[in-house]
Amino acid sequence: MGLRTFVASVSFTLKMYRLYWANLLSVTVLLPATYLAVIAIFSGGAPEPMVVGLTGYVVMTCFTTMVYPVALQVANTFEEQVLELYASLPISLGELLASIVASQLVFAAPALVFGLMTLSLVTSWVNPAYVVASILLSISVFSTLAVLLGLLFKSRYKLDPVLTLLMMLVVVVSPLYYKLGSLSSYWKVALMVNPITHMICLVREGVGLSEGVSPITSIAYLASLLVALIALLLYKTRTGVLTVIEGR
Repeated sequence: MGLRTFVASVSFTLKMYRLYWANLLSVTVLLPATYLAVIAIFSGGAPEPMVVGLTGYVVMTCFTTMVYPVALQVANTFEEQVLELYASLPISLGELLASIVASQLVFAAPALVFGLMTLSLVTSWVNPAYVVASILLSISVFSTLAVLLGLLFKSRYKLDPVLTLLMMLVVVVSPLYYKLGSLSSYWKVALMVNPITHMICLVREGVGLSEGVSPITSIAYLASLLVALIALLLYKTRTGVLTVIEGR
């Protein structure tokens, strides 16, 4: 992958996003802002509930800004008019997928940075390395999952309801709004299967709000999941999925 070609591909993808600016604005700005407002209202200004909500906000922002837009953009690539457009460009499949992820990171950064800045105002960093590890693993896992979903459905119309349901499930089956300690042991064990729970636990560990889960365990769990997703992605794209560019 040449740097010049990759940069040109990212620039081209960013321009393509102008067609979906309303959808992109709602997912990357309005949705995180709404979640942040809910945190402020229900925490009542109490420090611990505020920190709990903000750590959930950081992970939720990674999810909403990386999974939904990236998956739809990859799926949209299979539209006939889009395929014809990419057929005229000297770009490989790997460069195309990488540029979609990189372009979305540009839009994800402001909401994520804002959340981290707000979190730093209400708490002191105990171990920022855990926060950084959680964010990097979250973005990597979510973006890889998004690309796989886009390649699987190959249609934004078929994929959209699936992503909406997935976003609802994320809120229900992860401790975004509350601590694990407030749950029964059975429900706590069930939530530990969800990788988002480990992402949240890592962020909270980094700000001194331990959930009783070993950070090493969470990192190992997320790293293993990422390796499995990457292996599945490589298998999925082993023979090419976009006929007009797979030979390049």
